[in-house]
Amino acid sequence: DPVGRFISQWSSGGNGVGQLSSPYGVAFDPTGDFLYVTELGNNRVQKFERFGFSVTANPNTKTVGSGDIATYSIDVSGIGQNTLGTLVSFYVLSGLPSGTTWSFAPASVTPSSSGIVSSTLSLDTSPTTPVGTYTVYVEAEGGGQTRIIPITMKVIPNITNFKAMPNPFSPNANGIKDTTTITANFTVPLDWTLNIKKGLCPGTLLVKSFTGSGPSLSQVWDGKDTGGTTVADGKYCYLLGGKDAGNVYANTVSFTG
Repeated sequence: DPVGRFISQWSSGGNGVGQLSSPYGVAFDPTGDFLYVTELGNNRVQKFERFGFSVTANPNTKTVGSGDIATYSIDVSGIGQNTLGTLVSFYVLSGLPSGTTWSFAPASVTPSSSGIVSSTLSLDTSPTTPVGTYTVYVEAEGGGQTRIIPITMKVIPNITNFKAMPNPFSPNANGIKDTTTITANFTVPLDWTLNIKKGLCPGTLLVKSFTGSGPSLSQVWDGKDTGGTTVADGKYCYLLGGKDAGNVYANTVSFTG
């Protein structure tokens, strides 16, 4: 391309089928579907089908919490009839962060000029995958041709196992379920904010707010609002968010209790 990055190739040097040695003449047949190449080095004429393909990713950029899976649709459009049924196979070349694996489903497709065929790329991160933005290079190869496209994966801190126990609870000072303990796990230490709002999530009126920092959350709530008054019976929304030491925000999680 204009900045010198490799985009594609066709054939290779040699004397095997489809390989070329000192090619010096090319011509299409009257239909335009086949290309004839004469070679000085191999003293022959080879016939190639006029087949090609383009590759795109949808979406091109995905944000995922560490430990979750980022998925992309890798879309292939055929150029030419592909009468030979040439397969295009997929690979990840480079750019994956540590603790991340990749897979394609299906691993290969048969493109044609009649429409788009797709494969789903899954990038499976782990809880230890470092937070950051990564450019991952995806290769599609078939019919002696190669296409390479970049995709972007943004890995953010992840909040998991967010819950309250007991749920529900009854802060009526009778010694039975008077408080609830709200807990969550973080993939990296976070400066966190826990908001409790009235009603179903996302909630309405803010009732109580807690802040803290650390590798996990364990916060006791006695059922009282910011002014110290015991809240009324009903549904309440628990919302938790945070950011790491590099000011990268984690996914915001919530549940109704």
